[in-house]
Amino acid sequence: DAAQARARAIERAANDEIETLRGALRAAREATEMERASISVCEAKRARERAEEEQRTRRKLAEALTDLEQARRAEGEARAREEDVMAKCVEMMEARDEQIRRARDLAATQIRAAEDDAARDARVARNECSDAKRQLSEAETAAESALLRAEAAVNEERRRRLHAEEEAARLRREARSAKVDALSPIPTGQRDRRQHPQPLSQQPRATSAAPVEGFGGYDDAERVRRQLAELREHPAARVAAEAFHDVGGGGGGGGGGGSDRVR
Repeated sequence: DAAQARARAIERAANDEIETLRGALRAAREATEMERASISVCEAKRARERAEEEQRTRRKLAEALTDLEQARRAEGEARAREEDVMAKCVEMMEARDEQIRRARDLAATQIRAAEDDAARDARVARNECSDAKRQLSEAETAAESALLRAEAAVNEERRRRLHAEEEAARLRREARSAKVDALSPIPTGQRDRRQHPQPLSQQPRATSAAPVEGFGGYDDAERVRRQLAELREHPAARVAAEAFHDVGGGGGGGGGGGSDRVR
């Protein structure tokens, strides 16, 4: 009986221990289940977080790729604009160089034309001054010749008048002598032999010198002198002489000598 009681006591103790172990096992299973549930929740949370993070990363990556594409597109457009601007700058520089070259050619052409015009004008001025000097010299020579002819005509006129006065005095003396002879008694024989004086209409007249062509006396001489003085004092003659002296190198000495010679 004691052995059965011990056996029953041992069995009860074993059963109690088994129940205790079963309770601990259930508690462990429950804790494990709870831990598994917690792990599942954590894993789900982590999975959601990873998914959200991956989505955010993908969005950021897509945005970055979009920005990169836009940046590349903007860079390409900027390069295209830069190339266009450079091409336009090159065209403008070439056009400017062409304009500068044309302007230089035009300026050189205009300068050559101006130099040719100036040389032609200088030649024309020299020719005009030479013509003016020649005309002035010819005019002075003509005036000098006219003055000499006038002086010669004046001298001839003086000689002619002096000769006419002498002839008139001689005729008056002969007339008085003829009158005295007519009033005095003359023998008949001597009267026939006496030479009767010729009438005044039949007596030879004093021949005057041939008139100078283009000269009419003292008035013409004075007129020639006045014209010569006006010719010397004319502004055009002085300007022509000065211009010829400046352009031709002082060749107006001959004309001045002629003027001094005429004076």
